[in-house]
Amino acid sequence: MITDSYRSLILSKLQGKYTTVEDFKLEIRENTSGNVTIYYRYNPEYSFTIYLNSKGITRIKFTPGEMLKVEEYESTTNPSENTFSTLIPKNITSEIDLNSRFTMGKIKGWVSNIETEMEITPENRKSKEHEEKIRNIEDQLSELFQNQEDSTFSHDEINELKEKLNKLEEELKIKIEEDEEKQESTDKVISELKKEMMLV
Repeated sequence: MITDSYRSLILSKLQGKYTTVEDFKLEIRENTSGNVTIYYRYNPEYSFTIYLNSKGITRIKFTPGEMLKVEEYESTTNPSENTFSTLIPKNITSEIDLNSRFTMGKIKGWVSNIETEMEITPENRKSKEHEEKIRNIEDQLSELFQNQEDSTFSHDEINELKEKLNKLEEELKIKIEEDEEKQESTDKVISELKKEMMLV
């Protein structure tokens, strides 16, 4: 069982540029070795697991990694490429301290990796395109108001503007509905795969 202060420390590292603590779920498993898994609520594939024993952290595993889909680090007495010892400043002497600091840094990096992955999805690119269209319309409206401060819109101009705004609103509604359907479908597939894996 981890302490409340260690749990708070983990939670404090989940605040990102776009993410908040509420975007994550913390699962603590009590068994002989024990482990803590953090899930990103909107994509259960994204997880960070801390493996513990009585001496501290023995291993961490997370996805997405910075370059690899899955990254894993083990605590060993003989330093090798993927060990805590080689990746931590030498002035940290306590093994538990060393593991904890290293792990907290990796959690922060993992949150950043999730945000990077989210930015490059097709859905987000489309969303940015829609935001850009809205910004362009706002700019055009602003320019129109500046150029015609003393005049009023003609009936035809008002109707044209209404049509454009209605069309844009409809496009955005359709896009949002499609994104929600895709997310539900993805969540369902992931859930079914997890169930199948547990049966094997």
